[in-house]
Amino acid sequence: IKISGIRSCALVFAHLNYLRPWEFGPLTWLWGLPIWLSGCMLAEGFRKGELVKPWGNIWLWRLSAWLYGAGAILAIYHLPVKIGFPLSMPPFAIFTFFWLSMELQSQSPAWRFLERFGSASYSLYLVHPLVLGAMDDYLTPLPAGVLKLVSPWPLIAMATYIFYKVIEAPSHLLARSLANKASDFVSGFKSHETPRL
Repeated sequence: IKISGIRSCALVFAHLNYLRPWEFGPLTWLWGLPIWLSGCMLAEGFRKGELVKPWGNIWLWRLSAWLYGAGAILAIYHLPVKIGFPLSMPPFAIFTFFWLSMELQSQSPAWRFLERFGSASYSLYLVHPLVLGAMDDYLTPLPAGVLKLVSPWPLIAMATYIFYKVIEAPSHLLARSLANKASDFVSGFKSHETPRL
């Protein structure tokens, strides 16, 4: 994470004028790698029961997340010097690592319907630009008042649900199945190793 973080920072500071991550083109993965790896570290810590214990109250962390998000939007859209998401997201990822660690250790009961939305959050991330783009293409000829009545959220929710059920959830099941088979194969292989003299 540290090495990829240094590379990501170097990439950001070499392109401070970029406002969106995809402006890095084929190097976008390099920018996002430390964020992704920190998510993997968080998941591994949760699985092992070895999460870090941040200080403070959970509602303070939640309020801070909202304030940070509002500040990032302000920075990119309203400041005279634009600060893009490639620069503002990595510090937020560090903050989020500790915030989510606190959320995962919270004793308050989870809201089931929000957990379901959370399960499909990656599908939402993938699908929402497609729905918004399709709406732009097909709804542009309509008057502005009609556009306000046709909210994209029901379409986004429906597309997210379909994508999750048809693609993401089966992919997770397949990945778990293959991981279990690979683990069983490695365990079986190790148990048949000849003892060293």
